[in-house]
Amino acid sequence: PQGPMEEAMEEETDLVLEDFVGSENDQLLAECFAIRREVFMIEQSVEESEEFDGLDDECVHIVAKARALDELTSVPPNSNARDRLSVVATCRLRRTEPFLKLERVAVRKNWRGKGIGNRICSHAVKLVEQNDRSLLLVVHAQIHSLEFYEKLGFITVSDVYVEAGIPHRTLIYWPQRNVTLALDKCEGSVTKHSFTAGECFDPSIIRIMRERIRLERENCYPRLLHLRFEVNELVVGSSLLRIYRECAFATQRCDFERSEKLEGFLLTLAWEKLNTGHYSQVNDAWRALYSATAACKGYRLYAQNKLTEALRACDMGLIMGGDVDGRSLSAFASHIHSLCTPPTTLIIKKRIADEPEALSNSQQIRRIDCPSLEEFFEFFARGEPVVMTGVVSQWPAFAKWSFDYFNSMIGHRTVPIEVGSSYADDGWSQSLTTVAEFMHEFIENESSRGVGYIAQHRLFDQVPELLDDVIVPDYCAFGEESLDRVDLNIWLGPAGTVSPLHTDPKSNIFCQVYGKKFLRLIPYSETVNVYPHEEGFLTNTSQVDVEHPDVSRYPLLKLAHVSDCVLSAGECLFIPHAFWHYVKSLEASISVSCWFSTPPPSN
Repeated sequence: PQGPMEEAMEEETDLVLEDFVGSENDQLLAECFAIRREVFMIEQSVEESEEFDGLDDECVHIVAKARALDELTSVPPNSNARDRLSVVATCRLRRTEPFLKLERVAVRKNWRGKGIGNRICSHAVKLVEQNDRSLLLVVHAQIHSLEFYEKLGFITVSDVYVEAGIPHRTLIYWPQRNVTLALDKCEGSVTKHSFTAGECFDPSIIRIMRERIRLERENCYPRLLHLRFEVNELVVGSSLLRIYRECAFATQRCDFERSEKLEGFLLTLAWEKLNTGHYSQVNDAWRALYSATAACKGYRLYAQNKLTEALRACDMGLIMGGDVDGRSLSAFASHIHSLCTPPTTLIIKKRIADEPEALSNSQQIRRIDCPSLEEFFEFFARGEPVVMTGVVSQWPAFAKWSFDYFNSMIGHRTVPIEVGSSYADDGWSQSLTTVAEFMHEFIENESSRGVGYIAQHRLFDQVPELLDDVIVPDYCAFGEESLDRVDLNIWLGPAGTVSPLHTDPKSNIFCQVYGKKFLRLIPYSETVNVYPHEEGFLTNTSQVDVEHPDVSRYPLLKLAHVSDCVLSAGECLFIPHAFWHYVKSLEASISVSCWFSTPPPSN
């Protein structure tokens, strides 16, 4: 049985939360028992034999401690007694496979209405997510407390039944989408436990649980109320987090008039935070809040059958905030895309850009076929660029990827694009558009706006399914971090896209999947010869147009050791740490950069 809970409006109070195994702390367990006697036996007339079942030693208990200042009015102001903590609320988690039961939730009478029940139950949910994700979290809730549990993220799966003389209903907490549950592995009857009709071991209720979970997974719904755990309360504040919880709750209850107002407020606020100062300096808590709220907006629009708007809302969350809760937002976006009308088939006219002429001081980069790790390490140790064949041609992407493939797979997805001949030019701009719109304007046709480019975009984070088509080169293992930490970005655009001569802070294996590109490299040790911009955002970019250099204005360029290559589909280029490099697409191209951390070069 569960005790009385908070009112809808909660007061803030400072708490200390602690969890422990019953058999390991007799003193705290005794304080839990005292609260349960007050709440269940005295207030609700539950029999002692029903309340104390002999299982507490094996359970995990959560307690909330607070400073009992209201009880110490007669104590002198400087007394140490004013700083003591007393237990004011408790609950327990009991393992009974394939379930974890949240039970014995009790808050002392004079501490109710302060959000304490929410805090201890939220702590219990986090413990389960961290330690026992394969077990389905369930609660047998008194019917007057249903909304309390629903606001925590629980879903009702039973009708009313009586337990300990009190009407109850069974609720479950949605498991993460990609977690295999112990319940999934059970055939037929889960257990031979005795049960009351309507509680979690009732076979009819287990069937309902399985069906509800199956439908949720098929539709890839994000766990909106659970997403509050992704947001750091210490950064955004408890008031904003409470507003988010109300927004998520209203969304799941289909109270869309209220949820739309709340999501508008939260998105506007988070957007302002994300666009104040340099983006890299923004605390991740604001990104998480933006993503979580975007998930609410996407869910609402999806429920209203506004699929393209729902998809854009999800993509904005992924672009501005990132994925959440085990990639649940990207999975939801992919599901919505699968329901949209397929984009029209592309009609692409092949266009070819001129290959830059060799400079008087340029040489061709060495080429090697599928080098062993030992062979590659020789180039890596010397800091020498090398073209490698027979590597990218083994990727699934090499056989699958084309502009038609991307158009059909992600045509309705919103992505950032760059427009202009080079990011260093005055007319360069950025905008958001769908992949299909980008294809129509810049790949099928020559746009009046100039060249368009999906450049250096973390599309793999936005559409993780694309990772199945890519094999991170083993050569990246020579970096300072694991292969899992290799930074992957996609470059997709027509012939004629240009990245001016610039330097990056990591080593790179630049992989050409489709089309051809020309690259021109200069060692970092010769930085003085390439005339980098001296101030502003372009200090990593050369002032020199290295395709048509003005050597009268930049005479030192003639002293540089310049290396050139043309990368065809299926080939890749090792670009050592901080090497200056210029890139020009000779055909419509799709490339993947694999950045990995290595020690910086010395001059």
